[in-house]
Amino acid sequence: MMKWIDEIKFLKVEAFIVHDIQDEKTGPELSKLLQGSGNPRVHLSQGFFGEAGSARNSVLKLCQGNWIAFWDSDDCPRVLDVMSEIDSKFDVIIGEYEVSHKGILDDTFRHYGKSFQENIDLVSFNPGLWRCVFRRELLKEITFPKFKMGEDQDFLAQINWSQIKVKFANKSFYKYNIGDENQTTAIKNSRAPILKSLEFLKLLLEGGKGDARFIHNLITRQVMTLIKTLDVFLVLKALMMLLSILVRPRFLVPQSLAFLRLLKFFRNTTV
Repeated sequence: MMKWIDEIKFLKVEAFIVHDIQDEKTGPELSKLLQGSGNPRVHLSQGFFGEAGSARNSVLKLCQGNWIAFWDSDDCPRVLDVMSEIDSKFDVIIGEYEVSHKGILDDTFRHYGKSFQENIDLVSFNPGLWRCVFRRELLKEITFPKFKMGEDQDFLAQINWSQIKVKFANKSFYKYNIGDENQTTAIKNSRAPILKSLEFLKLLLEGGKGDARFIHNLITRQVMTLIKTLDVFLVLKALMMLLSILVRPRFLVPQSLAFLRLLKFFRNTTV
């Protein structure tokens, strides 16, 4: 985290470091580190949140800049590359990203779609909130649901992608580190909160909010994620949720097509 905080010292960037209080030591340690950075535009916000969604929401309305990005403290955003792609003609800028396993570069995820819609589909199947930069005005009516997992996907699902201008940048904005046993996605049984996320997506569909195709894709992705756990309870709940969507005539064809798109995505990423 301190690496990119040092990078922004001489840039017109404001940063909010959100500390979800778990103990009595981390807060003072963070305060000392940030004071040592000598950057008055880096702010520390602390609270008892319990999940990432509430932590992000707590400072979302405090942001004064024209563009907003969300980054995790244990990952590595490339701030200069992000800023070099900022373009006022767009509402969202989406970069590529790298995955590092215990410090060793494992893979790079690029935009390989042949059209705008194909690239948006790729984002829905491989979301990555942290590689997106949003125009602040776009987020005025959007907040993160209070879930422990899947809240970032539900945040993206509230955007009407077909009605905004999106730039797909051919630069890596972010390096995502995996292999830490304390990460939420690595903790056993951590997939259970996705059920709440699925219910949220279903409600968006029923209410006609967001981009329907994007939401159908996310539902497909989350159902498959739960099926892969091989947890009988989670699998049954996921299939019941899916069935409750498929029985709606207006959702049957779009949801079926989303499964075909996911199969195509898997085929392209495993070749």
